[in-house]
Amino acid sequence: MEAKTQFKFNPFFVILLSLLTFFFLYKSFANLPQPLVSWASFFICLPSLLIAYFILPMTFKMIFNIPSIILTDDCLNSNIGGYSIEWTDIASIELYNGGYRSFAKLAINLKDPDKYFNTPLKKFLYKTKQLVVVNDKSIFLDFVSGQNEEIFALIKAYWTKEVED
Repeated sequence: MEAKTQFKFNPFFVILLSLLTFFFLYKSFANLPQPLVSWASFFICLPSLLIAYFILPMTFKMIFNIPSIILTDDCLNSNIGGYSIEWTDIASIELYNGGYRSFAKLAINLKDPDKYFNTPLKKFLYKTKQLVVVNDKSIFLDFVSGQNEEIFALIKAYWTKEVED
């Protein structure tokens, strides 16, 4: 039997992101001027729809009680970002505690990033992100229910167990 640990989403963010999503969807359609099909309507709705587009998938995962992080013997599954990383492909894992103004995040560096960024669009976004951030993947731990240090210790224990085997 495969060992499996799951972390749920933080209930505070379930409520906050759900309300934000519905607010942005409401704002994108409530202030539409007449006629509906025009460039002015498009530009009024675009920012709200983009924000809702990025928040909505995570909101549905939170509402339907899908775990935010799943740790198995083989890999780390992040439902926040929608990806899965094998333990053997991870070069390093670090916890960066957010200060007063930022979220705490788990920074993951990969041994072979080309394995996970294999399409032209993913490669372009990865190279662009590397200009600003040094890590390959990151998980915001404040969206996960529990203490950040405990979550990091458990993830690191899974990773070191796999590296030692």
